[in-house]
Amino acid sequence: MKRRAGPDGMHLFDRRTGLNVLFDEVDVPETQWARAPRQVSIALTNACDLACPFCYAPKTAAVLDADRLCAWIDELDAEGCLGIGFGGGEPTLYRRLSQVSRHAAERTSLAVTMTTHAHRLTPSLVDALALRQGPGGADVARCLSRTASGRTPVLRG
Repeated sequence: MKRRAGPDGMHLFDRRTGLNVLFDEVDVPETQWARAPRQVSIALTNACDLACPFCYAPKTAAVLDADRLCAWIDELDAEGCLGIGFGGGEPTLYRRLSQVSRHAAERTSLAVTMTTHAHRLTPSLVDALALRQGPGGADVARCLSRTASGRTPVLRG
């Protein structure tokens, strides 16, 4: 179980069981606050294979180095972050997504979420991403997809 002290109180979190409790009546001294934010959104790439008129993501070519990203993920976990969310562009176009997802699942206690249009999710990709709840798999609680019609279906991994 991970304990995170911050300005909002004491947060208890366990990715494996789903426990997520914030004791907001606890007054934590600033010197004991976690150094990392509670949740971090990471744009893995700006690439996208759709052209949605409502999309705010920049369309310039950019991609994160996977080794550097895994080091950041380790640091975020060690400093009290509770979860990371992969986005973009379209995160399933990031060539090392399965490596980074497995790294987070196997080496950290972070919750992992992903915002995607879900058009590229196949059973083999889901397996490669370790999108399984419980020990050894990323706890992908939500995978949001936005369609051209503006509807937002929710897929649970």
